[in-house]
Amino acid sequence: MVGEPIAQVHYEQTVNKTGWATLSLSTNPDHSDEEQAFAAGFIEGFTTGELMQEYWTGYKQYTFDDSQNKQLNAFLDGNFRFMKRKIAESKNSTDTSEKLYWHHVALVLEQVEGLFAGYLKAMAEKDTLPQLSLIDMFKFQLDGDIEDLSNKWSPPSFHTMTQFELESFAIFKTKCSAFVKLSHDRSNVFLTHATWDTFQNMLRIFKHYRINFKNVPAKLVSFSSSPGWLVSVDDFYITDAGLVITETSNNIFNLTLYNKVVPETLFYWIRNIVANRLATSGKEWTQLFAKYNSGTYNNQWIVLDINKFVPYAKTSHPDLLYILEQIPGDCKIASVSHILDSSYWASYNIPYFPYIYNISGYPAQFQKYGDFWSYEHCPRANIFRRDLPAVTDIEGVKSLIRQNKYQTDPFSGGDACHAVAARCDLNPPNMRAQAFGAIDAKVTDVHMAKLNRAVAQSGPTHDTQPVFEWTANWDKTNIHTDQPVRFAFDWVNMAPQL
Repeated sequence: MVGEPIAQVHYEQTVNKTGWATLSLSTNPDHSDEEQAFAAGFIEGFTTGELMQEYWTGYKQYTFDDSQNKQLNAFLDGNFRFMKRKIAESKNSTDTSEKLYWHHVALVLEQVEGLFAGYLKAMAEKDTLPQLSLIDMFKFQLDGDIEDLSNKWSPPSFHTMTQFELESFAIFKTKCSAFVKLSHDRSNVFLTHATWDTFQNMLRIFKHYRINFKNVPAKLVSFSSSPGWLVSVDDFYITDAGLVITETSNNIFNLTLYNKVVPETLFYWIRNIVANRLATSGKEWTQLFAKYNSGTYNNQWIVLDINKFVPYAKTSHPDLLYILEQIPGDCKIASVSHILDSSYWASYNIPYFPYIYNISGYPAQFQKYGDFWSYEHCPRANIFRRDLPAVTDIEGVKSLIRQNKYQTDPFSGGDACHAVAARCDLNPPNMRAQAFGAIDAKVTDVHMAKLNRAVAQSGPTHDTQPVFEWTANWDKTNIHTDQPVRFAFDWVNMAPQL
């Protein structure tokens, strides 16, 4: 109707109270897709601009290597030219699927421009000089992609690393633990994820985007995130098309694969947004995501289709659970519903597909250094094999995804990094002590997911370990502007407010 806003927002800055800010936004379907995309970005940028500015301060300090900025800018320039060309070509295409795909790529770019405009407006009203340019706003979205770009331009010297150095590289450069589990009576299915990251990234926000684009299956997408990001990066999503999507990242030791990382592709974050909006099944999501693979942020993706879940069924629908594993130049996709049926699905930074495992360069590490590099016998594989069979309800799921008993767990070997919820900060200085580990946990089940709901806990685990606090010792090497000082937060219910 005339006079109604194009977008509206419900925002709560409760970081110091719960560990999370929350944002729900909704757009007016009477407006064009382009207007809705820009307005969604604008209202978020305006509402969360101050939080974005504070987050950018720390993010830029440890994410972007000044020596690589010239290469990054050139890569982005080529990438923008590729996207603009494909968007223009698609408008005259007779291939309706390609036309729709690139229409939504264009909407992602429009949303970023809106985010930047809203941010500028917020900073102008606060009489604060903006520290971000439009190109910075696009770089802001690259948190997942940047590691592989960095490895392409400054290749790690894996052959000169000691065993300790190589394991440390793997821990600090890959992220996350996740699992999917049926309840014992098969009446429910749970999916949970713990983000592993530097503690500098613990300024957290849970978002619900209800963007009423024309002819899209998923108008509402809910996800854990950080200020200024249009994606999760953790990653953890619930769509109102009935999909729950998460991932854990894998390493690339075969550096020749990076020759396939070129500008004429789409970054992970754009492919993710488009797949989330357009997919109606796990199989379709993986197929959409695999298109125009950039070879950056090489993850194992897990897609649970709650539409395919039948309570109490003796066997699951074959399309209930799909995974995708990506490397530069290729993706492998398969249903793993049969594995979930017989046990569980767990994900812990080691590739599942032998082809991906082998071509990524894991066998050489395994032959040289043993089970740390084994899909079947790395520390978390052993922990999940021992403990997941006993998990049957949401309290058990919450307990396991926050588990760290490194002092007594034989599979941890006395290393606080070797747990479902890493706490590398608890290690002694000579044993890779860093402000790094599991910075949150999210859990949903079939009942919550139908309502785009989840429960989430912010900060390093404190179930059986000390509560993490920012102290003078950590302040010397970590920027944590606007974060709480102490992370003793409980679980929080997350639900869309618009």
